[in-house]
Amino acid sequence: MLNNSKLLQVPQWGGSECSTCPPSIVGEVSSNASRQWSPAATLVASANGGDLKLTDQSPEIQDVARAAISNLTTDVLFVNAYPEHGLYDRDKHQLYKRYLVSAARSCTNCSEVKDRLKVDDKFVKSLSKLVS
Repeated sequence: MLNNSKLLQVPQWGGSECSTCPPSIVGEVSSNASRQWSPAATLVASANGGDLKLTDQSPEIQDVARAAISNLTTDVLFVNAYPEHGLYDRDKHQLYKRYLVSAARSCTNCSEVKDRLKVDDKFVKSLSKLVS
C-alpha cells in the first residue's frame, strides 16, 4: 500500500516566477526567448528554398559542422558503424547534439554557436541535417 504523504513532489517548471526552479533553468527560459543571435550563429536559408547548404553558412558554423562530421565519421569507422540503429527520434537528436557541441567546444572562435546549440533545439535540429 502506498502512503500518499511520501509521494515525491515534482516541481512545476515555468518562467522567472518559478520559485522552485534552479537559477540556471530560469535564466535559460527567460533569456532564450528574446535573444538575438549574431550572424556567426545564424543559419542561412538556401536561395532556392531547399535544404541548407554548408557553403552558405558562416565560417564558424562551417567549422563546427565539419568537425562534427569528422568526429561522427571517426566513430562510425572505429566505434559503432550504426550509431542511429535502434534510437528513437529524441535520442537521435541528442546524439547529433553531442557531436555538434563537442565540435563547437574544440573550435576556438565558435563560442556563440556553442551557446546557441545548448539552448536552441530548432537550431540543433536544422544543423544536424548537415551533419547526418
